[in-house]
Amino acid sequence: VVKVYVSVFGDERGKEIAIAGLKSKAKYIRSALGRRMKLRLTPEIRFIEDDSIERGSRVIAILDKLKNESQNAHVHDEISDLDTPEQDEGSTPSKSASVFQDKDWQEDEDDDVFYVK
Repeated sequence: VVKVYVSVFGDERGKEIAIAGLKSKAKYIRSALGRRMKLRLTPEIRFIEDDSIERGSRVIAILDKLKNESQNAHVHDEISDLDTPEQDEGSTPSKSASVFQDKDWQEDEDDDVFYVK
């Protein structure tokens, strides 16, 4: 027995028609395959619907949605951190505020950096 996994794109009705069409021609395909490959015994062919590509597309869409939500939340947090008033000298600045107000930051020349296109 040979199992042939088939991905069919479209609606459910189209998938059913395509798989039914392949199954109805399985004997013809088997005989043609046997003649072409010159096999003494040609295995039975079974067509099975494979929805792994469709499931993978759904997983990718969910991951993209989560990534966008995470990025939007991060941007919203940064904006709200920028909107907060300056802190007193005695208090400790927040971690995200220190990223934007690093007193030890020194602008250095990028003479030794090469950009390649």
